[in-house]
Amino acid sequence: MNERRTTRSHDPVTALSLFLVAERSRRAAQVMTLGTLDGRLVASSGGPDPSRVAAAGSLKLRGLASPELLGDLGDLPFYVTVLHDKDEPLVLTCVGGSDLPGAAEPHVSRILASVEPS
Repeated sequence: MNERRTTRSHDPVTALSLFLVAERSRRAAQVMTLGTLDGRLVASSGGPDPSRVAAAGSLKLRGLASPELLGDLGDLPFYVTVLHDKDEPLVLTCVGGSDLPGAAEPHVSRILASVEPS
C-alpha cells in the first residue's frame, strides 16, 4: 500500500498546516486558514496575511465581513465552514478556489483526535 502523505507531523498545529497546504492545492485557493470563532489563527497555508483571513472568516460567520478585510484578496470569493471539534468549533476559511463544503472536516477531526491529552 502506498503512503499518500509524504510529510506528516505529530504536532497538531504543524499537522493542520500540512493538511491545509494539500487542501489549498486541491481547491486551487490563494489562502486557507483554520481559526477560532473569535478569529484567532490556529493554522494556515498561503498568504498574504493569514491572521487577517482568519479574522475575516470569523466576521463572515456573523454577517460582518466585507471585501476590504481581505486587502489585496478582496476581489476573490471566500468561503467559510464551521468545523465541530470536540473542544471548540473551528472556522475554516478559503480565499479563492473552490468551495468544497464538508470536505475538510473529517481530516481536521482525525488530526485533532490524534493529539494526546495533556
